[in-house]
Amino acid sequence: MPKTISPIKSGKFLLPATVCFVVWQLTVVYLMYNVAFSLFSYICVISSCLFCALLADKSRSWLFTLLGLLGTVGADLFLVFIPVQLRVPGMIFFCGAQLAYFARIYSEDNNPLRKRVHLILRISASVIGLIATPLVLGSRVDAVAVLSIFYYANLICNVLFAFLNFRKSWLFALALLAFILSDTILGFQCLSDYFLIPRGSFIYYAVHFGRRLFYPLYIISQITIPLSVVFGRLNDVQSKKAVVSD
Repeated sequence: MPKTISPIKSGKFLLPATVCFVVWQLTVVYLMYNVAFSLFSYICVISSCLFCALLADKSRSWLFTLLGLLGTVGADLFLVFIPVQLRVPGMIFFCGAQLAYFARIYSEDNNPLRKRVHLILRISASVIGLIATPLVLGSRVDAVAVLSIFYYANLICNVLFAFLNFRKSWLFALALLAFILSDTILGFQCLSDYFLIPRGSFIYYAVHFGRRLFYPLYIISQITIPLSVVFGRLNDVQSKKAVVSD
């Protein structure tokens, strides 16, 4: 008995579904800035996760992307949606998201040497970050700071190795770039919780000028991450058609 193929998985319906997703997300972004910011920003993240779920197949790329988006949904529940921020569980979910994206990048890489270097560099960056954080902050260290450094170290590695494998998934690399730019701006803002930021310093201006860019960059990253799965799917469909035509 032939297997039933979901319409959204085929090239015929994938593009219209993607257009509908983009139009929906643009509508949500408009409502986010003009009706209810926290509610619709969270709906935007959930929509990206649901759209990725609709693209379900047996590929590791899809699975790890979905897990990453689920991690972001969990993180934003604690950091954005509820009235009082719960930073520790939020950062734990964000760390899980970056580890899921690491798994996608690693599984898509066909270069054995680069994969070996990837593991060594990621483990080293994570360990150094975890050791350096309490040494630098001293008595001011807390769980949020430790989790944030671990998260950011893994995000940097994700961006680096996504770009090293740019041909494989260029849109995913650009999505992670927007992700790290938004989080760098947010990180500058959070530094004031641990250090005195002098007026007129680079960090001071980065915080004040970056506030308008933080959320647009973040939303762009969350919309383009599932779209990177779509582009990979379209490439697969075109490759299969080329094989059949040959």
